[in-house]
Amino acid sequence: MRRILIIGILCLVLLPSAISFEEIESDDLETGQQAEILDIPDDVKITAREKLSQVRVACFYMTITDGRIFNRSYDDVVDILRGVKTDLVFGAFHHWITCPECCEDIFDAPPECIEPSNLQEQYERCREHGYSFAEFQNATEKIKAELPDVMICVSLPLEFLNPCSRNSITGEILLRNETWEMALDPSKWGIPVTREEFQTWWAKRHGWMREEPYNPKEEMPFYFPDPSNPEFQELFLSHAKRLIDAGADAIWIDMLFMPSLLLGQLTGDINHIAVRETFEASSEIVDKIHEYGYSKYGKYIYVGSWGTAANFPYQPPDLDFITGTVHQKEILNMEMDESEWEEKLAFLKEKMPNVTIFVFFDYGYDNSPMEIFSQMLSPQEQREFLRIADEFFERKGIAFIYPVHGPDMGPDAKILSYGKSRCYDSLAPEFQTYDTIVELAKNRKKPLVRIERPRNYLYLFDREIVPSKIPIVIGSITVTAHVLDEEGIERVEFYVDNALKMTVVSPPYLWLWDEFAIGRHEIKVIAYDIEGKVAGDEQDVWIFNL
Repeated sequence: MRRILIIGILCLVLLPSAISFEEIESDDLETGQQAEILDIPDDVKITAREKLSQVRVACFYMTITDGRIFNRSYDDVVDILRGVKTDLVFGAFHHWITCPECCEDIFDAPPECIEPSNLQEQYERCREHGYSFAEFQNATEKIKAELPDVMICVSLPLEFLNPCSRNSITGEILLRNETWEMALDPSKWGIPVTREEFQTWWAKRHGWMREEPYNPKEEMPFYFPDPSNPEFQELFLSHAKRLIDAGADAIWIDMLFMPSLLLGQLTGDINHIAVRETFEASSEIVDKIHEYGYSKYGKYIYVGSWGTAANFPYQPPDLDFITGTVHQKEILNMEMDESEWEEKLAFLKEKMPNVTIFVFFDYGYDNSPMEIFSQMLSPQEQREFLRIADEFFERKGIAFIYPVHGPDMGPDAKILSYGKSRCYDSLAPEFQTYDTIVELAKNRKKPLVRIERPRNYLYLFDREIVPSKIPIVIGSITVTAHVLDEEGIERVEFYVDNALKMTVVSPPYLWLWDEFAIGRHEIKVIAYDIEGKVAGDEQDVWIFNL
């Protein structure tokens, strides 16, 4: 049974559970209306996703605002991120319980939201964790001033609806009578299960229900929402919009398609109208986040979730990235399951070929991968497993998110960071994995090499004619490579069938292949940076050049 301890904010909270690939688990919308979604130009989307696919170092830092717990300044956070040379910070902020605009707003909260006797305690906890939109915005500004190219990715769980919620854009407070109407009600689609019955089941699943009779409307700490409810969509999107306003570049939505998964289980019919409507509503949330970032800031905001979206027989959502988790047995065995990952990745790439895939240690439930990694492996074994996982996922072309700071190690954790925090911290004396992460990240920063030409087209005397399943070249062809490296490129070599044909020492990196060649051949491009790191790309072509 998964458990949620409602004891505060962020690292003091047992964060919501996640789903692995195969497991279950205009501006504001007007009420009751569907707003038109702005079409983002294809070239903008393609360019943005190309940049995301080039992320080679991603780190988990949950959260960038909680430095008071660890006596860390924002300069310290910047130094830690700079040391890893991260391209993306995952979990930089986690919108969990109702988030105030600033911590002082807590004193204005209605008694239904916070008991007056607890106001000072909640205020101190808010300050300690920096859990406000204003503080997150302050943190992003300070970090981006020093690391302007780093992507800030925040977490926004869909499956936990606070009975006392706040619209993060308008500031409107919504109490139980209003939020209860946003809670999922299967009978809305003619399913013989009432809202009360479903929400009580959800409470039992999370261990919230202590005794019967149970009144879910009055006793549940979180409702399970209906994403097809327009009022819930407006509320949820207000959180996403405020996070974007505060500097978020990407939003990871936890359990985005959990309502559809549960309704599919409940009905036994994945094509049921309830499944389809909630799936389409969740997909629409993705579109509206994209639209908000582009319409307001001219900026492409990345949206990601778990790969469960690929399990439905509908048009896949327009996600930019999906996440998976290292499995518990892989950590315990100190070995990755090659065949299982091959099967998962093949399925995902077939269903959602344009998304980037990230993998991290899941967290927030009993015996989670993060709990097993931090509590059952020695520091030496942790360092070794990080090497094993990093090498494995690099071979698979997947970004492994390094656990630099966070996530939560679970309520039963006995080994705590600095002897006091359930947030895993790679610099803590109990773990000391930061140097290993720095080493692995440095190795990940090899040159990025991609053969851009020839691609899957028919070429006639160096002119691109029509698409083809493989490159077909008649006559000569200019082989062109896209090469990037932070340290600087020393040289780029062009090969045909492992025979060196040309060395180029400065951009543009291209070579005119004009020699007698008939049949199938392999083009290879290898780049060397000034530190001696090497990377390459290969491409088979059919060529007919006399």
